Order: sequence, then structure tokens, then C-alpha cells
Amino acid sequence: MLSAARRAEWMSSRVLLAAHGPARGAASSLAHSGGFAALATGPARMKMGVDLERVRKRAFGRLAEFAFDAREAAALQGLPASARAEHFYVLWTLKEAAAKALNIGLWRALRECVFIRGARGWQVRLPTTRDWRAWVYAPRRDLVLALVCVSADEHEVWRAPRCREWPVDARRAARWQPRVHLSRSGRNVSAPRTRSGRRGS
Repeated sequence: MLSAARRAEWMSSRVLLAAHGPARGAASSLAHSGGFAALATGPARMKMGVDLERVRKRAFGRLAEFAFDAREAAALQGLPASARAEHFYVLWTLKEAAAKALNIGLWRALRECVFIRGARGWQVRLPTTRDWRAWVYAPRRDLVLALVCVSADEHEVWRAPRCREWPVDARRAARWQPRVHLSRSGRNVSAPRTRSGRRGS
């Protein structure tokens, strides 16, 4: 972390952890990007990963061809140019959050955690036999946040995450609607919402 900005982001995530960290032994995951930090906490039986990315211009097609599954890269290239940035970051944050939740390296997650959006919903492949859920949010117009939870309990009762913003309004739930909600069983699989709030394809 050679830059002052990266050091400040790292410190902000640790301040967030100190202020709102989980009880001893509980699950947690941290991320930071673009001046923001994210903390996910949950029960000890849960493995979880959170990733947060600031949306910025990149060579999305070349990055996807290098790092993603070939089908994901092709799907990204098939989107209108105006939609590629957001979809790239949806995929990237899901993969990085999955890497943390599954305790695997990022390079392996980029290739083995596959998320393909089609006309009938999503096709997903994760290297685990355990039950899991994933959510993607857009807390700000230029931010994408993904949360992946993996449970050791085959009878897990899943509930939607409770999202809060700190220090702005830590006591009230944030009004973030999930743009994507995925599950191992295929139930609750939803298409992302457009900026207008309507579901995309």
C-alpha cells in the first residue's frame, strides 16, 4: 500500500471493524475501495465474503478475456458499451466475495466461480457443495458491493441481509435493493434492476 489513499482506505476499514465488528468467533469479512469500506458480519456457522469496488473506466473486454470464464467474457462483449462497466463489476465483486467466503485464491475464483446472465436468469457454478446465497448492491451510483455467504448447515434458514450505513445513519436500515440475488438451489434467482428500478433481462 504505497499510496496515502490506499493506506487511508485500509485504516477506515479497520475503524469500521473496531466500531461494529462481530462478537468473538463470529464470521466477518472486510473490503475497501474508492474511499469507502464495507464490513459483513454473521453467525459462526457462516462463511462470508464481501467485496466493494468503485466503478471506473477500464479495458473491460480485455480484462474479461484474460481473467474470466470464456462464456462470461463473451456475454460481456455482447452487451451495449454503456452496460459493460456495471456488469463487469457485478461479476468481479461476486468472484472476489466468493473467493473470501470459500477461502480460495482470487485467481482460482476468477476462473472457477462462474456467473452467466441469460434471458431466463443466471447460471452459476461455485466450487462448493454447501448451500450458499449471493447479493449485489449499488450503495452509490459509482459503487458495486457483493456479499457471498456459505453455510455449513444444510437446513439454514436464509434471510435477506440487513444493510446499514456508518457513520451517516448507523441505526436505520439502508434502503438498498439488491440488484442481483442468487442461490445454489436456483430459487430466489433474480435479474438485476436498471437505474429506473425495473428488472433487467
